[in-house]
Amino acid sequence: MKLVLNVDASDEGEPQSPVPITSALEPVLERELLELYPDAARCELAEVSVSLMTPEEIRRINREYRDCDEATDVLSFPMCEEEQTPSGEKFSLDLSMPVLPLGDVVICPEETARLHPELPPDEAMCLMLAHSFLHLLGWDHDTEERQKAMWARQDALKARLLAALAADEKDKISCLSAGGNTAHPCASAGTKTSCLSAGGNTAHPCASAGTKTSCLSEAR
Repeated sequence: MKLVLNVDASDEGEPQSPVPITSALEPVLERELLELYPDAARCELAEVSVSLMTPEEIRRINREYRDCDEATDVLSFPMCEEEQTPSGEKFSLDLSMPVLPLGDVVICPEETARLHPELPPDEAMCLMLAHSFLHLLGWDHDTEERQKAMWARQDALKARLLAALAADEKDKISCLSAGGNTAHPCASAGTKTSCLSAGGNTAHPCASAGTKTSCLSEAR
């Protein structure tokens, strides 16, 4: 099975996340889902919708769905939640569908920065994703015991998301020149530009299709 993040920006001002929510995070969330609910492997695909919103938008949603008239950093809307049973179970997966919609996550980058000033942007965003994803999977912090368990799971998931972000960023900026161990000068953050290899007209291995930017590679 594969987990996919579908990310949408706000209609009002289109706030940008200071940390890109990329497909590099999907395998981490997929692993978390399968660790907690191995039967989910029977589905071909699991989907999570992530929306970035302004403080005004998330305040409106918070008021409408939670009767809480204030902006917040993140909200979760599980699709697999059922009425609570006598045993306390509130979550079940409908494995009859090839595509499993886990739910919607709403993140306000501005409120995230305001409410978590002690955290670097990447860690704050990973915290929002970890927290909201566990809510989609039926976890909650409504009692001291459940909060302790969720916080521990959340911290472990956040660490794995951070590691995935760091690895993805390293891949983007460390296009290695042939025969060397240092980053080629044409490599730029988030971009793999094309260049000419020394003494010839062929594209350097770091070239990405459709890019015309050129530079001279290091002498070899």
